[in-house]
Amino acid sequence: MGEQAAADVQANTDGTIDSMAQYWNEKIAPQYYQEYLKTGDIQKAHAFKKYAENENVQQGMKYGAQALRSPILLILHPVNRVLLLPMAWVL
Repeated sequence: MGEQAAADVQANTDGTIDSMAQYWNEKIAPQYYQEYLKTGDIQKAHAFKKYAENENVQQGMKYGAQALRSPILLILHPVNRVLLLPMAWVL
């Protein structure tokens, strides 16, 4: 659901950080919660909901939304690892 969720956020918002965060909170996060409930993992569902509503997570989500909007620089690490950095961090 992760990659599809990011694509949905980008496709269904005006691209501002606040609209992306709002879409995540109103549309995507409840899907995760419902999926956990549907599979019978009540404890995980409640833990995810508590996590998703956490103030620090909300701020981190806004940083993530900002990164989705930024051009990305792909850096290949010498030990076969890939590092993606928003261009704004590099310039």
